[in-house]
Amino acid sequence: MAFKKVMVVDPDLSAFEGKGVVDEKDMEVIPVANLLAARSIIGEYRPHVVILSSEIEGARDFARYVSKRTDARIVLTSPDPQLIDRHWKTDLVVPAPLTPQSIREAVARCLDPNLAPEAVDLSSTQRNQEVTEEDDFWKDDSLLVKKWSRLANPFARRQPEEQKRESLSGSSGPERGSEEVLAPQASKVSRNELGETDVREKIIHQEVISVYSTKGGVGRTLVAAHLAHYLRKFNPLLIDLNFAEGPSDLSINWQLPKIPHLGKFITAVEDRKSCFGELVVKSSASTFDIVQTPPTLRQSDRFDLDTLADLISVAKRRYGMIIVDLPYNYSNITLEMLNLSSLILLISTPELGPVARLKEMLHFLDQGQRAFLVINNYDGRGMISPQEIVEYLDIPLGAVIYYDAEIAEIASRGQFASENSVFGRGILDLMSHVLGIGERKSWVREKLRRNQEGDQRSR
Repeated sequence: MAFKKVMVVDPDLSAFEGKGVVDEKDMEVIPVANLLAARSIIGEYRPHVVILSSEIEGARDFARYVSKRTDARIVLTSPDPQLIDRHWKTDLVVPAPLTPQSIREAVARCLDPNLAPEAVDLSSTQRNQEVTEEDDFWKDDSLLVKKWSRLANPFARRQPEEQKRESLSGSSGPERGSEEVLAPQASKVSRNELGETDVREKIIHQEVISVYSTKGGVGRTLVAAHLAHYLRKFNPLLIDLNFAEGPSDLSINWQLPKIPHLGKFITAVEDRKSCFGELVVKSSASTFDIVQTPPTLRQSDRFDLDTLADLISVAKRRYGMIIVDLPYNYSNITLEMLNLSSLILLISTPELGPVARLKEMLHFLDQGQRAFLVINNYDGRGMISPQEIVEYLDIPLGAVIYYDAEIAEIASRGQFASENSVFGRGILDLMSHVLGIGERKSWVREKLRRNQEGDQRSR
């Protein structure tokens, strides 16, 4: 068999990772745990075969995307292959769970139809069917997270013919109720003859998010942890890189056990992929995974740039969102992590010292890198306003998080602030503005916009 690259998308990576799945002479297998991670690397990896679990939410849409955008053959795994209908864009269906043997047989069957006769063969001709209206979405080169339909006009179903005649006659008045159902973050909207509005939510990409500050005590760890908690639907991982002698603030506040930690990953130079699962600990609320620092500086001193690159590479195959809590220093590890990030959140309080230091560190960032300012602990009585900070730093504002007297006590109990709390509303605003997730509107950002318009008019 000619050399083939195979991507396996399955949440249960333990089924094949580190167990001699393939002979490296003729096949390379890259395991991926979720669709956000798969979508982020499929263009670079360019696999010949994609093996996809049918039990992953959104698997059907992802299979359709792969069939339209790549030349890869698609193999679907299912507990009951006979239940897979022809609406799936797939070439082959094999029984789940995956085993090393089933992976090899599936790849062989894609190359030679006479092999693995027990597999259910779905002819690849169905992948070349005429493009439907639903399929047209995939001309967008991104992964769909969610889509739904809502009724724009409550009277449209009662009078479909009349609605259709109005449409043909060219009348274009505002539809009753339409402003209530059109999501602000919708990227595509279309109406059918019954007045239904198809709303497809904004595309969400995998992100590697570094949370950084130039001063301690500004709430960096609180922001990172709450961001991971609120992004729990996107399979997040929180990586703590605040190396210290003893446990970090994250480990103390959320009452994490002393083990596991990064120590084993640092020493396992030859087999880091297989040991990654042994590093992860759940948060106290069990809403996301955490990789915590080693308990001693002697161990963490061995964490180098190659280890960092391996850590992020493996994490990107398993998680939809990777959030990194960085220390307030200018070490090689910190600067390299900023360079590896797709998004940087710069945390500051409305004080002269932290803001001035942020100004000096901006030249470390690559030009064009996505960075946003997050102002924490704002009480409206500081020496400088959010508008002045934004103008001084000349970077976009991500969010203003108001002072919350209860947040420290909540975190010390290993809990997370509710979404209705002062701190929680700030995190939701950050997610909405920076990641396009959720629906919030910051009055601070609106005030900045109005002030800028006023300045322009006065000139």
